Amino acid sequence: MNTLYDILGVSRQTTAAQIEQGYKFSMESLKSDGDNKSTEEILAHSRAIKEAYAILSSSSRRQAYDDKLKLKEQTNYEVVEKKDFPWGIAAIITVIALLLVAGLGYSKIQAHKEAEAQRMAFEIEKAKVDAEQAAKLADAEQARLEQQARLDQNRADAIRRSEAAQAHREGQQIDFQMQAAAAQAARDKAQADRQAKWDQQREEQAAQARTQNQNWALERAINTPIRRY
Repeated sequence: MNTLYDILGVSRQTTAAQIEQGYKFSMESLKSDGDNKSTEEILAHSRAIKEAYAILSSSSRRQAYDDKLKLKEQTNYEVVEKKDFPWGIAAIITVIALLLVAGLGYSKIQAHKEAEAQRMAFEIEKAKVDAEQAAKLADAEQARLEQQARLDQNRADAIRRSEAAQAHREGQQIDFQMQAAAAQAARDKAQADRQAKWDQQREEQAAQARTQNQNWALERAINTPIRRY
């Protein structure tokens, strides 16, 4: 099967510059062979060379042509393999295919093992990170509890000091009240004693006055002569 590369006399791995050189060389060769070919053959060959160069000189058209060429060759290869290859070669190809499949299976197993190992490593790393995070959270919680305990202790100490100060103030107030009551009682007693003393003095004075009056009355009675009628 002649390809566009065959028409230009270049290989499929050729570069763009080599394709251009092949085009020029093919056109010059066509001119030199003009005496040995008819006009129709020269025109047909020239048209084929120009079409080949138009396709292969464009990277996109060349890629599309290469893909189409590979597909056609693969189809022809499969047809030839089914019709012409002897059973021995077919068996060898089958064995090779099985080995390739086995290799692919082994590769898949290895890939699965590697993926599983990576997953396990990720899980282990994640577990480490989670453990570190949990430890940090536990430390933070412990610090918070210790701080809360200190705050509670300080609050309890402040309450005790406040209660002690309040009790001291109340004790001082009670002492002051007791002292005031004692002072008032002393004043009341002194006032009562003075009043009792005054009352006693007045009573004594009144008794003395009564006694004196009685004495005066008795003395008048004694000294007064008895009148006879």
